[in-house]
Amino acid sequence: MSEFWIDNILSTLLEMSESNVLEEGPMDWVTFLSVMIEDERAAIAKYRVALEKADSEPLRAVLERLMHEEEFHVDFLEQEIRRLQAV
Repeated sequence: MSEFWIDNILSTLLEMSESNVLEEGPMDWVTFLSVMIEDERAAIAKYRVALEKADSEPLRAVLERLMHEEEFHVDFLEQEIRRLQAV
C-alpha cells in the first residue's frame, strides 16, 4: 500500500472520528470503504472544477491524470466491497 493511501486512510479516520459517523454504530469494512468512496468522489468533483478553470494544457493534463486516478480508486474500492459482500 502506498504512503499516499495510508495517509488518505488515516486522514479519513480522523475526519470520521470528528464527525458523527463513528457514533452511529460499529465500523465494519464495507462502511469504511463506502466512506472512502465518498471521499474519492468528492476529490473527482474538485478535479472537474479545477479542469474547467485550468489555464494551461500542462495543468489540465496533470489534473485529468489525477482525476482518473481517483476514478480508479473508486473502482477498486467498489470491487473490494463486492468481494467482501460475496464472502
